[in-house]
Amino acid sequence: MILKYYYWYYKNGISKEVVAEIIKESKKIKKEIALTGDLSKKDLKSKKKLERLKKTRDCNVKWLNKKWIYNLIHPYIADANSAAGWNFDINFTEQAQFTIYSKDKYYGWHEDQFEQPIFCPKDKDRHGKIRKLSMSILLNDPKEYEGGVLEFATPNGLFTCNELIKAGSLVVFPSFIRHRVTPVTKGKRLSLVSWTLGYPYR
Repeated sequence: MILKYYYWYYKNGISKEVVAEIIKESKKIKKEIALTGDLSKKDLKSKKKLERLKKTRDCNVKWLNKKWIYNLIHPYIADANSAAGWNFDINFTEQAQFTIYSKDKYYGWHEDQFEQPIFCPKDKDRHGKIRKLSMSILLNDPKEYEGGVLEFATPNGLFTCNELIKAGSLVVFPSFIRHRVTPVTKGKRLSLVSWTLGYPYR
């Protein structure tokens, strides 16, 4: 799909005080091995599947499900959806993911939007919907790490997101855009990621 804007950014984004609160909240939660959409925690017991995972994604995550976090990010998502001219029909945001990229960790090329709508009969807010907008907030200063660059692959070429300039900077983009986080070569990169859903495109 050809778009005028493939991502929309906020260089100043959220305050350092709120960033500190998000990091504080994350410390209460045990980190997990990050998965891809086609794998579950049970698959980690399979050496073959674990090796396949590591070829695409190698980092750790924690899951945050606090109302104040949703209240924080929703205005940015709504504003980007309008300002970039996407105007997607969206109405639900999944649990936020606190992502940790330590040295040599990365996430290769991928899309956040699955081909089929989410099948979740126990959760009517998600059932039959797809990911439409992804958001990522940088939670530490880029001076604290090297590598860990967010890149987008689009019909108009490769774009590097150079607008994540400090802790609190954030970016919103359509979930069908291919993107990656290059390997961190020094230090640690922290981010908060979310996905906002809606019914399939018509």
